[in-house]
Order: sequence, then C-alpha cells, then structure tokens
Amino acid sequence: MKKLISSILLSFLLLIPISSPVNSIDEVVALLEKYSSEYPTEKVYLHTAQPYFAKGEILWYKAYVVAGPHHIPSPISKTIYTELIDPSGKISNRQQVAILDGVVKGDIQLSDSLVAGTYTLRAYTNWMRNFDDEYYYEKKIEIVGTPTNSGISTGKKPVTNLNSVRFFPEGGDLVEELPSRVAFEISGFRATEGALFDSEGNTVTTFDVQSGNQGTFEFTPQPGETYHAEFGNPKEPYKLPTIKESGFTIQVDNLTDATNLHVQIASKNPDRKRLRVYLLLQTRGMMTYATEVGLAANLTRVDIPKSVLHQGITHITLFNDQFRPQAERLVYRHKDPEIKATITTDKSSYTPREQTVLTLKVSDKQGKPIAGNFSMSVFDSKQIQPTWYTENIASSLMISSDIPSGLASSISFLSSDGSKQQELDLLLMTKGWRRFNWKDLLENGIPEPKFRAEQGIKVTGTVMKKNGKPASGGKVSNIGKFAGFSTFDEAEVEDDGSFEFESLQFYGDNAFLRAKDTRGRENVILSIDKIGNPDIPKYVPGKGKSLGGRSFNSQFLTENEQRAFNNEAYDTDNINTFLQRNRERQSIDSAFNPDRVTDLGTVVIENSKNTQISANADRGFVFGRGEYTFNVSDMMSYGQKFRNALFILQGRVPGITITLSAISSEPIVQMNRKVWSFANPDPPILYIIDDTPVDLAAVTALPAEKIERVEVLKGMRASGIYGKAGNGGALVFYTKTAFELNAYNERLMENLAEEINNISRLNNGYYLARDFYSPDYSTKEPEHVKPDRRALIYWAPMIKTNENGEAELRFFNADLESDIYIQLEGLSDDGKPVVGSGSYVVSKLRQ
Repeated sequence: MKKLISSILLSFLLLIPISSPVNSIDEVVALLEKYSSEYPTEKVYLHTAQPYFAKGEILWYKAYVVAGPHHIPSPISKTIYTELIDPSGKISNRQQVAILDGVVKGDIQLSDSLVAGTYTLRAYTNWMRNFDDEYYYEKKIEIVGTPTNSGISTGKKPVTNLNSVRFFPEGGDLVEELPSRVAFEISGFRATEGALFDSEGNTVTTFDVQSGNQGTFEFTPQPGETYHAEFGNPKEPYKLPTIKESGFTIQVDNLTDATNLHVQIASKNPDRKRLRVYLLLQTRGMMTYATEVGLAANLTRVDIPKSVLHQGITHITLFNDQFRPQAERLVYRHKDPEIKATITTDKSSYTPREQTVLTLKVSDKQGKPIAGNFSMSVFDSKQIQPTWYTENIASSLMISSDIPSGLASSISFLSSDGSKQQELDLLLMTKGWRRFNWKDLLENGIPEPKFRAEQGIKVTGTVMKKNGKPASGGKVSNIGKFAGFSTFDEAEVEDDGSFEFESLQFYGDNAFLRAKDTRGRENVILSIDKIGNPDIPKYVPGKGKSLGGRSFNSQFLTENEQRAFNNEAYDTDNINTFLQRNRERQSIDSAFNPDRVTDLGTVVIENSKNTQISANADRGFVFGRGEYTFNVSDMMSYGQKFRNALFILQGRVPGITITLSAISSEPIVQMNRKVWSFANPDPPILYIIDDTPVDLAAVTALPAEKIERVEVLKGMRASGIYGKAGNGGALVFYTKTAFELNAYNERLMENLAEEINNISRLNNGYYLARDFYSPDYSTKEPEHVKPDRRALIYWAPMIKTNENGEAELRFFNADLESDIYIQLEGLSDDGKPVVGSGSYVVSKLRQ
C-alpha cells in the first residue's frame, strides 16, 4: 500500500505545472528564432590535400568557416585555431590563422621525429567555445611510418577489458505500458545477436546485432518489471535504463514513406484526461514545422510532409501542455545535390612532366553558373587511395557537424541507398541534440556568451610618462600590411595608462606599436601586457568527433578485426607504394640538395630573406632610377621622422618646395624643370604609389613608416617614361613589402632599442601559410634533372569561379606513370556545399 501511495504521489508531482516564461507554441518558435539570430552557430570544415601523410611532409589544408542555418561564409569570426594532436592526446602543433571571407588556407610541417599513428586534426573558433566542445571540428589523420607486413605501422595496441553496452530508448524514456523501440551500441566486443529478459529470466524478445555493432529491439515495459539484455558468449547481463511510471514516448518512421514523416506519440498519465501536446521540428536552429496535437487516446500518429524539411539533420521535439520538452529524436532529410561541379581536362592521357590544363565548371540544376570558393587536390592514386576520404564538405556540414561526437565515414550517408539511410537512422537514435538545451533556454532565456567572437587579435598594454604617471589621452598606433592591404589602427590611452586594440590583424612578429603623448611627442614608455588569446581548451581523447579518417589504433579491435568490423578491406599495397616513393623522394632530395632536404611538391622552396629583399628593391627600375633616390628605411631606422610620405622630400631635392596651405589641409607642392607647352604651360606633378597614379591626398595620407623608397623624376626624363602625364615631373613612392617591412622593423629595434621606449614589437600574430610549390617544365632548367616522384601533384586551395561559373588551372605532372585522381570540394557564395571529382592517365605511351 505504501508503494502504491508513493507511486501515485510521484505521478501527481510530475504533473504539477512548472513555471515557464513561454505560454504558447508561438512563443517557443519566436524564442528559437531569436536564439538562432542572436546566438548563431559557427561550423568549421577542413579539406586536407591528402587523407594520410608521411613523416616529414607538409599537411596542406583549406578551412571553410560557416555560420547560421544556411552555412553562409561566417562573418562572426576572423580567427581560427588549428591543432595537430598526437596519439597520446598531446597538442604537437597549434596555429592561429586569419579567416578571410569565411575561408583559410594553411599548412602544418610534419616533423621527421613524429611517431607514426593516428593523429587528430582539431579546428575551432573562440565563438564556438560557447557551445559544447563535441562540436569542434575533428578529423582523424593517419601519419604512416615504416611499412610492415600489413603495410601500416601503428605501434602497440592498448590492452583493455572494458566491455559495455549503451541503451537509447527512442525519444529519451521508457514508460510503463507504452510501446517502445530501443537502440543499443556495443563497445569492447563483437556480437551478432542478443536477447531481452525480464526480472524472472523470461525471454521477452530476441534480435540481431548489425555490422556496426548496433541494433534495435521493440517491447512494451510492464509495471514493476526490470529488464536486461544479453549478447554473445559469455552472456553477461546489461541492465536497461530505469522505466518511468508515466510520461511520453515517440516513435519516428522516416524510411517507409517517401512523402511523409510519421511520428507516433504515446502517453500515459494518471488523470486519463485529454492532453494537448506540441510537435516542433527545427533544422540547424531554423524552425520548419510546428503543430498542436490532441491526445484523446494514449496513442496517436502525426504525418508531416517531407517537403517542409530542409536537407540535413532535423531535430524533433515533443512538448507537453506546459511547453516543457518531453521527448526528442533526430532524423536526416536526404536531398540530391543542388549544384553540379564538372571537371574536364584538355586530354584524357598525358606523358610524364606534360602540362595538364584543367577546367572547372560549377552550375545548378538549370545550368545557371554558380560563384563560390573551392579547393582542389590532384594526386597519384597508386600512392594515395581516394577511398580513404571518408567525409567531405557536404557530409560534414549536412550530417556529422550537427551530431555530438560526429559520425565516422559520414560520406557514405549522402547516398540515397535504402540500407545506408536505415543505418544512419539507427545511428541517429543513439545521438542527442546539444547545441542548446530546450529546458535551459525556456527557463533562463538566451545566455550571455562566455567567449567573444574574435574579429582579429586582441592586444592590451600601458603607456606611461617618464615620470611614472599615465600618459592618458595619448595615442598608440599600428601601421602595417595584412593580406596584401595597408592597415592602420589607433587606440587611445585611458586615464590609468591602459590601452586596448580589440582586433589587430598582423602576421607572426612582423608588426610594431608606437605610442605618443597628447602632444604627439614620443617621450613615453610603451609596455604590452597581452597579445591574442593564450587560453587553449583542453583536449579530451574520445570526447570529440571521430571524423574523416580510419583509425588503426582502435581501443578494442586488432587491425584485422577493425577491417572486418567496417566490412571493408584496405589496399595496403598503396600504403607500401606511398612509403616507398616517400623514401625515394628523401634519397633524391639528399642527393641533389645535400645542405637542405626538400621534398618536391610538399615543401615550398623559398629564397633567403636577403634575396627576396634584393628582388623587391628592383621594383620600378625598368627605365632606370630617378634623378634623386631616397631609401626611407635607412633614413628612419636611424631616427629621422617625417610628417607623412610627402615631407620625406622637403629640403632634400633642389627645385622642390613644400608649403602648408592656409585654406586647405593639403600642402602645396611646386617643382621646377617642367616640360612646357602652349596647351599646358603649367602641367601638374604626377604622383605614383607602387606604379599606380594617385592624387596628392593619397600621398599625404600615406604614413612615412610604410615607404621603402622615393624616386624623383623631372623634365624630359619624367615625360620620356610617363608620357604627357609626366610633363610636370613625377614623384614615385614604393611601399614596403612584407619582407622589407620585417627587415626595417628588425633594424629599427636594433638601432633604437636602448634609446626609444615608445616602440614595441608585436608577436603571436597570425600564421602566414606557404604557397604550394608546383614545378614548371615548360622550359628546360638545370634543376629539372632531378627525378620527380611526387604523390601530391597539385594543391589549389583558393579557387574562385568567374561569371560563367568556371575556373582554369594549369600544372605539370610528375615522372611516374599512374592514374591521377582529382578531388574538388567547396562552398557556393550562398552556402551550398559542392563536391566533384575527375581523373586522367599519365603514361609514357599516349593512349
């Protein structure tokens, strides 16, 4: 009797209304829309040039950063963090890379000392840290070493006896007397069948275990009973979750009907009264369907047209009449690709070292050209297996990125094949939704973000006077170049002497800050407190996604078991060929470059800094030097200062006078020795910056620190080079390149370190990615005698289509005869994923 009273009391308490800030399903929908707008989701996807790598190679990658339900190139963050994590869980390489228009190109040098094994490539933005870290992007990357009999070196296997079975009642709960479907997931052992037993040991049902070590069974829990399942041999009992005395269950059929999604709702409540419940469907935070359901009986079915569902993972939530979530289920809506990428080559067969001309055309179903940003990898398929790519940008954005811990081999679920869709539906029964929690959202509203969206690198510091007092009201400036454009940022010094730049953009340590007091004087002391975000989220092995790679270091399975488990055999000959060719490349590099080992096609061959600077110094000298040449870096690095670029010339060139205008902000510049004519007796001075004609305002706006060299040309010399435009003489300014700016800054600090305290070098800037080296065999060069055994023939991370949806690429093949595979991934400007592939043959005998 006491047990019965307690059960009734518990059931009554469960039905007591709990206060909620929403009072209608419309308010729930409005809250969801507001959350999606004010707390948008960011996702990252990394396309790697190869699915596996050898030690000593460069891991080339392209990152796509998208935001919101439509996966548009993200405007939220301008900084991404990429990490290479070794098999032990230690971060072996970390980069801070700038996001430009939602994309990033990057590379990671793989050390020769790395241990062969399964590594994790992790990527995230600071904004993504506001969400569950299981939604960081993670990709398994195999770094292979010395060939073994199986073709792969993996080291010792961990020994463990951890066997477990996890049960997932569909919708979330088991409820007495309500029909239920339960999914299960087995870890640590293999089984082919199982059985469900009640507390007396009676068999309730039997079932099969599918190839993925998962499966489902159905039964109706009875009051007062407990249940357990047994698998394989030895038969150990695994208890099912606690059974509730009242509540709701849902069963979803997403497979049998191509037109409608069927949702069966079952309820058990002590009052037996008619209940109002609500179904809400959303995809990536975008509401797609909402309806009220009356439960006159304890079982009803709702049919939802699939036409209202967006492609991807849809989250189904059942709310009670108090608008509290009761059950949830994830389903996948499959749609055929909306965009087609066609890859054609000018020939189907090439000879070794012959040039390939490749054309990419991207269009929609109606043939309309599509603009977007794409990346392409071209490789020798006898060394690198295309089948090792187990995810692409479409499967990542549409499936695995919306699932906690991701899905291995997600690319297979893009197929409309019924068996694959059934397998995915089973997997989704074992997953929950964690991008936000309905209960927290309904009770507490939209949360305040803990981590800011980074639009650049945050820099803080202080500026003090020589007497130790704050230089309040002073200015701190940063002038430089970033991504090929000039940058200028300025911050004001606060009353306590502090200053802050919220979002500077600079590479490496190639930037400086300069401080001045309120009168523009430089007798202040500048100190930098913090640059960037040193806070690194911990990596917990096994918690994040396991995407895009095949792990040979399974916690429970041997290699052969792993292959049988995945029901696929690996062509280890390719791995052995890949490693053999890699050793050949290293031997060739050692023979031809004894002082520097360079893997052709994977390591960028760079000139020395001095060579680069010398080459840059020759800019603009096609017609010879001007009559007067000034090296501004030399002048300024030894302490000379100028109001702006124009005043570099004041008092230094005969015949040139510069005076300040009394009526305008622009100075007045006069130059003698002009080429006179009746049509134009007083021709104007020609101003040029980096070989581009500009007006005087552009010159006066140009900070002197940015100038490397000034050339002055007068009279016939100017007109002989620039034509009539040069009749009035020419003042030509050349800005510093990245190499020249770095050299100038280093020299400045060396010369003035002890004398100037108002200048400080910035470090911890963005990583500047290298350009992929592709040999040019169009003309014979002495270095071409070197054998070419490349596996990665070409890597183009930044492809943009023109107004016709087309792009053309040209590159040269290697020496080896092989089948060449082309892999394309990318994103249209409106956020639709694009994938494509192609192939051709390299043969000594043209086919």
